[in-house]
Amino acid sequence: MSTPDITNTDAAQQELREIALTLREHAEAEDISIKELIRVYPALGSDKTFGVICKGDFSELKAENWLDAYRSVLDAMSDSGESDPLYEDLSTTKEVRRQITRLKLSRTNAKLVIIEGFTGSGKTSAARIIASKYNGMAATRQVFTIEASAGWGDRPNAMLTAMLKALGRGDGGRSQAARLDKLCEVLAERPVMFVIDEVHDFGVRCLRVVKTILSTTPTKIILLAHPRLFKNLERENWDDLSQLTGNRLLARIHLGTLTVEDTETLLQRRLPAPGLNGELKEAAEVVAHAALNNGNLAFVREVVVRLIKAAKKNPLNLAAVKTAVRKELNDRNSEAKAA
Repeated sequence: MSTPDITNTDAAQQELREIALTLREHAEAEDISIKELIRVYPALGSDKTFGVICKGDFSELKAENWLDAYRSVLDAMSDSGESDPLYEDLSTTKEVRRQITRLKLSRTNAKLVIIEGFTGSGKTSAARIIASKYNGMAATRQVFTIEASAGWGDRPNAMLTAMLKALGRGDGGRSQAARLDKLCEVLAERPVMFVIDEVHDFGVRCLRVVKTILSTTPTKIILLAHPRLFKNLERENWDDLSQLTGNRLLARIHLGTLTVEDTETLLQRRLPAPGLNGELKEAAEVVAHAALNNGNLAFVREVVVRLIKAAKKNPLNLAAVKTAVRKELNDRNSEAKAA
């Protein structure tokens, strides 16, 4: 006769209770009754079952029998919205795609694209989509991505290390000169593109390294930046940045505000059937107007998350959209006041 695995049993009970408490906390925060929660997610069992799991009372209940069901409910609630709300045919992605395609085909000294956009404008997501597409078309990876950090200061060694590690080549040595030589040697092996995000955290020394890489290797570089912060960098380092934005620059993209058309596309594709039917256009106008200066695409993403949850209770309509927008604005205002 085998002995029960007490460790696994304890772990299952602990995880199950933690999930149940998380679900209960969500219900209370959203002003949803437990009965309503169970009606939407019948896999949770009865009110009594949910209650004893929250209490951690497993005298008459085997946690292993319920764990998968509770995990699936938690996953369903967590995955109600994608982290990346873009599509290839949105205006943001199309503009980035057009310029990066030009960059890929360029045979001149113009090997740099600068993409500027405020938080939530989609610059990072658009670049990620294009990188994934290009890497998927090639036998070997073509596009590599790193993100500048305020922790770098203006230390090129940190950037060189990040680029070498992205290429799978270690850190390249102790000195900056050794790492730069190693990086240029690796980059000379074949043409690649590097996406460098958050470049407004750069300083003049990192800019000079970018210039060296563009001048001495076939590498093409895409810089992503917040426009106001990048303007500060440009103002403080005009001479050095002008050398990048002179004959090395292929395009400088300024991502604009979110359009109603893009918002309509997102709502149409992301919301469950039957969607908003005849109220889609008006709903898109409401969401796009509220999203302006409130997170842009990120705001739309969170409203979609709210609407997907709301659709599990009742059919969606314009009133539901306005409610989701109001709640998202209230939450964002609360966060701003707390900060």
